[in-house]
Amino acid sequence: MYPQRGTFVSLIDMKAVELILFIRESVEQEATRLCSSRPRRSGDRMGENMKACIERQRAAISENIDMDVFMRWTTNFMAVFWRQWERKT
Repeated sequence: MYPQRGTFVSLIDMKAVELILFIRESVEQEATRLCSSRPRRSGDRMGENMKACIERQRAAISENIDMDVFMRWTTNFMAVFWRQWERKT
């Protein structure tokens, strides 16, 4: 596949990527802290659901590095946070 005439591709700014990853990690840590500091309801399966997402992420990158599947499970992992947060607020 060849780029069309007039198509430009920008270089990725690795410093910006590092900053974005740092921010994401900080937000995820705070979300984890907030969710874990609240009382758990009986039948709450947040931990189990998160572990399942992580295992599927590992499988996606260990076998054939399927980034589409990995990103799908990353999205599901974050959805577990939001569902838990919505129930507790």
